[in-house]
Amino acid sequence: MTLTPEQFEQYRTGYRCLACHAVQETTFPEECLEPYCRYPMAKKQIEELTATHQGEVDLWPDREEEESPIWTPNGRK
Repeated sequence: MTLTPEQFEQYRTGYRCLACHAVQETTFPEECLEPYCRYPMAKKQIEELTATHQGEVDLWPDREEEESPIWTPNGRK
């Protein structure tokens, strides 16, 4: 999965569930707030994020950000 730095920060600080990706109202709730998920964020998220995070990779090292063909929800390419 590829994330923006802002999205990764949400996972790292517990404001986004690692299992279902839902945004949370508070940092690291005991369980994800989504009724279908209930992932134990407080107990597992940091450990699993640390184990699965593979670092940062520049997907387009030769391109200027303005030239990227990728559309993001915030309207930037």
